[in-house]
Amino acid sequence: MFDGLYFEYPKVFSFIVIFIACDAYCRLRTQGVYFPHVTRLEQEKSGMSHVILLLKWLGVVLMILALMSPVRDEVVTLAPQQELSTMLVLDNSAGMQEHFDESSALAVAKAGLLHYIETQSEQEVGLLLSNEQPYIASALTTEHPLLKLILAQVKAEGQKSDLEVTFAQLVTHLGYKEEGKRIALLISNRKPEVSPLTEELLQYLREKKIIIYRLFLGLKGERESASKHDIRSYFAEDKKGVVDAIDTIVKLESVQQYDYTFKKYYYIYPLFLAFFTFLIYIYLRNRRVT
Repeated sequence: MFDGLYFEYPKVFSFIVIFIACDAYCRLRTQGVYFPHVTRLEQEKSGMSHVILLLKWLGVVLMILALMSPVRDEVVTLAPQQELSTMLVLDNSAGMQEHFDESSALAVAKAGLLHYIETQSEQEVGLLLSNEQPYIASALTTEHPLLKLILAQVKAEGQKSDLEVTFAQLVTHLGYKEEGKRIALLISNRKPEVSPLTEELLQYLREKKIIIYRLFLGLKGERESASKHDIRSYFAEDKKGVVDAIDTIVKLESVQQYDYTFKKYYYIYPLFLAFFTFLIYIYLRNRRVT
């Protein structure tokens, strides 16, 4: 209940010395404004009961605690100010049925994309299937469970993928987004030299501020040739390599969340208790002397 609670002005507690000194040496006023029967309170024989004395000092302590300003720091995570829209491009041509790390390249690619979707909480993700007749399997959406279901049902189609139409649909679908970051993640096991990005396409992507990441499922020896043609290329030789590459992309393009710390003050509670404590004190004190 009191975890993280502290006093903003702890030195104020030294004011208790003033109250003690005043109680010992200060005389009661002969004419009271707020306290009735002040003259009766001066009588030495009236005396205070232990309850009244306790109420008096309890009110003083509570008032000092309120002045000390009890406070607790609370952290609120603010929503990202910039959205991230990702179009997943999956090569589901017949070539993706080739053996890859004790499974097919298509199965490994689908598992990697599922991992990426799980990292994109409340961000828009779409799915574009690249084959002989590329098509949008899912438009940009935040309904990730539905997107996962669609991805799980993807099977190999066609003998090869039409990359020209694939990129045309990609830039068309992402191009209408005017705000936020826009990226595409392409997974394929095709030889890098077969699918270079032309200079015209690269220029168009720069104008639209669309970033393309290409994850190539292949052998380490093919890495150099791929780097010459593709931008921001990553390479995976097994399932772990796919996950590591995707985690790297997520870290690069993650939309930062900001933590804001604000102070929540609780001085109203001891102040409220002190107010009613003094009311009871005055009532009992006046009743005793009447």
